[in-house]
Amino acid sequence: MIQINQVIVIALFILQGCSLVEYVALDSTAALLRGGMPEIETEENWHLFRDAAPGSIKFIEGMAYMDPKNLNLMAALTKSYAGFAYGVSETLSVQERLVDAEEKPYLAQAVHGYRKGLTYGLRYLELNGISFEDLVDQSKKGNLSAYLDHELNGKKERDVETVFFAGQSWAALTNLQKTNTGLVGQVYLAMGLIDWACGYRPDFQQGACSIAQGMYFLSRPKMLGGDPVKGEKIFRDAMARYSGNLLVNIAFLESFVIPRLDKKEFERQKKILGAAFKELPVSVPSRGDRKKKGALLNAIAKERFRILLKNEKELF
Repeated sequence: MIQINQVIVIALFILQGCSLVEYVALDSTAALLRGGMPEIETEENWHLFRDAAPGSIKFIEGMAYMDPKNLNLMAALTKSYAGFAYGVSETLSVQERLVDAEEKPYLAQAVHGYRKGLTYGLRYLELNGISFEDLVDQSKKGNLSAYLDHELNGKKERDVETVFFAGQSWAALTNLQKTNTGLVGQVYLAMGLIDWACGYRPDFQQGACSIAQGMYFLSRPKMLGGDPVKGEKIFRDAMARYSGNLLVNIAFLESFVIPRLDKKEFERQKKILGAAFKELPVSVPSRGDRKKKGALLNAIAKERFRILLKNEKELF
């Protein structure tokens, strides 16, 4: 499989011709870029991902500036900004939130990243004939899922993936900016997108749907649809089903255990996670070995776990 850095090198050479050649090349290169994106999910080193991803994202954004109607580029940017905001900016903001820092620069970066992810996600939908007003109208009618079925092909991986990450960005923005009442009021739209995508791929990214849905029920008051019992059940079922994705356990700690000051459950999860992280691979597979898709999820989980342990005395 062509890796992202290889695609970028190829693209830099391709895009040096005349304008017509550039735009023909853009479309094929965009498809290559999106096709190579799953490779980054095999990255085991969180620090390498943190340092390398921004340059790749900005390169794709530069291509999108030249070809703003390219669906592959819109899809790639939706996923890239949502993934980086969650995996890096929001991960680093955990420290700021735990100590209630006066200034929260990483939180601000996370908000910025999610906004970009949502912007490109909505642009992707617009290019498919779906406007923001359409989303609001169809959601109010209780017809959003059927409407998306009609306008998009749920069998296309690109559609499902992009809609999910647009919804994730939207939901994260409402969760990180709870004082913004207008934005918080849009959470039903975010969850509508997530539920549609997860209806087609319930096992998306080994538990991403469960994390999003569980956090929704745990983060909202009962009068606005919250249900802590249901949220806890979703997480516990997901931890049993997706034991290979340790981000599920981390999200459970952050959204349920820590807010409820459940020291006993924290200690239980600490033992589970400590043992699991010791079993993760510590070296890059040799040439010819198949890299493990999903390794990046656990790399992000490990970094968040490190931050939680660092601040354990402040939690309880």
